[in-house]
Amino acid sequence: MLVREFGGTDSPAFKENVDSSWTKLKAPIEKKIILNDVAAMSAMRKACIPEQAALFDSFSSSTRNTRRWAQATAINVITSDLPAEQTMATVEVNLQSLTRDFGAYIAISQLFGKDFLDRYPALLEDFWKFDNDLFPLLVTGIPSWAPFKTIKYGMAARTRPIHELEALNRRIIQYQHGQPVEFDADMSDISEAALDRSKIYKRDGWSFTERAAADLAILWGQNANTQPVLFWFLAYVFSTPACVFETYLMVNEPTSIRLATRFVTVSDGDLKHELKPGMFISVPHSLINHDLSRFLHPDPDSGKLLARYGKLKPWSSGVGMCKGRPWAEKETLCLGAAIISLWDIEPTNGTWKLPAMMPGTAVKKPVEDIPVLIKRRTW
Repeated sequence: MLVREFGGTDSPAFKENVDSSWTKLKAPIEKKIILNDVAAMSAMRKACIPEQAALFDSFSSSTRNTRRWAQATAINVITSDLPAEQTMATVEVNLQSLTRDFGAYIAISQLFGKDFLDRYPALLEDFWKFDNDLFPLLVTGIPSWAPFKTIKYGMAARTRPIHELEALNRRIIQYQHGQPVEFDADMSDISEAALDRSKIYKRDGWSFTERAAADLAILWGQNANTQPVLFWFLAYVFSTPACVFETYLMVNEPTSIRLATRFVTVSDGDLKHELKPGMFISVPHSLINHDLSRFLHPDPDSGKLLARYGKLKPWSSGVGMCKGRPWAEKETLCLGAAIISLWDIEPTNGTWKLPAMMPGTAVKKPVEDIPVLIKRRTW
């Protein structure tokens, strides 16, 4: 995947580097962010989420006066004929674009620092174009040279962050060695995880292009699933509160892929499937998640079918399960709670109607954005 999806060098040397270094490169992320509760909560505090959530929307339709995360959404400031003291400032925005970019901005700045995002203002736009348009096609086997506009523009959207991540890795090296940093960039808020990964890259002989591809993979893993879940979480909180606890169930769409290393027989009712060594098995979990028979069980006293609360672990299964799940859950809940506490969100037409869903990377996507009215919550 590092070569096909994330632009790594297709060479034996790069593959050897990945085989020898990948476990070591994951360790700083896992130990210093996602698997350490103390470190995770420390990172959340450093993100200043309440302060950032207070700036969730700037009440301005000018991109010059809006935060980075609000620049991809159409903003329409609602005016009123009432005196200012009798009305509350309201804006019309697209909920998915705003919440998705808000979460991504905070997550990326915690890993690579705010200077990286400020120096590369098109990062969020490029990232979502890569994730939504190009990534699924590459995964299904379509070559990167295919003569389609979607591929062409998607490849450009992947190339730009790779170049910027190359430059960032050079600046990290300069910063670590006490050298003058290009553009006098502020590197003070680069995470320890990114600094530790840089040391491993250098020690194991990774080129800057190879480092950028690996960092793009981390960037994708950090945001591709979590930020769409944040959007759906907020959409359900305000539109269908009964679904809040089932957000994962409703929108989670991972597919586990496993390689059979020995003969395995799988029973399926009256049928049996024989898996031979070397075969790949694809398990689309969303098909099971939406099977009501798995969750409805007869009550022993009344015989009625009842659904009982339980835990659903999203994004893969078994030993290959995503280790970043606890961090993603903390991030979603923290960001969601901050936004809910500070902002009122209503549908533009007065009635909530959630859009239909279509397949995403591992979280379903809305077929269209949801225009909403946002104003500050009053207590």
